[in-house]
Amino acid sequence: MAAGATTPSTSPAPTTPVRASMAHLNPVKIHPWKDGNGRMSRALSSLVFSREALMSPEVFSIEEWLGRGQNTYAYCQVLEVGYYQVLEVGGPHWSPSGTPGPGSGSA
Repeated sequence: MAAGATTPSTSPAPTTPVRASMAHLNPVKIHPWKDGNGRMSRALSSLVFSREALMSPEVFSIEEWLGRGQNTYAYCQVLEVGYYQVLEVGGPHWSPSGTPGPGSGSA
């Protein structure tokens, strides 16, 4: 592991997967590039996980995290809920600080 890197955590804060999901969703939603939107979105969500010390910085792949346990299902659930909220006409604008995370008792 690189100097200054942290050991990946085993129990993420509830908002970290939400923030990572939205980091993936927002670029895919606006589709800013002709090619590479999915790759860039996955890179951004991996960056969120590494900044929260859920992945080592040198491991830059969300696929590794998604491959563990129920992570893929939970990740897709958050994306689906957020996606449809964003598409609602006049629906809420998402922000990391204004949205409760999974398991917080609020939807």
